Amino acid sequence: MAGTTAERRDAVEAVTAFHRSATEIRVQLDWLRRYLHGLDVDRLGMSPARFQALMIGYDIYVRMLEDVLADLADALQDRPRSDDEPADAWR
Repeated sequence: MAGTTAERRDAVEAVTAFHRSATEIRVQLDWLRRYLHGLDVDRLGMSPARFQALMIGYDIYVRMLEDVLADLADALQDRPRSDDEPADAWR
C-alpha cells in the first residue's frame, strides 16, 4: 500500500473492519442455511426435490458472495487474488 502513514493505518483499519463484517455475514448465512434445513418441506408446500434445488442455488449464491468479498478484501490491500486462490482465504 502506498501513501502516508495515516493513509496506510486507515487502510489497515478498513481491511480489519471489512474482514470482521465478512465473517459476520458468513455466520448469518450459515445460521440461515441451518434454519432452512430445519423447516418442514411439506408444510412449505413444495417437494423435497424442489427444496433441494433451491438449496443448491442458495449454496451457489453464497459461494459467489464469498468470492466477491474475497476480491474486495484483496482490493483494499492492493493485492489481486488469483482465480486459483480459495475465496475463504479472507476468513
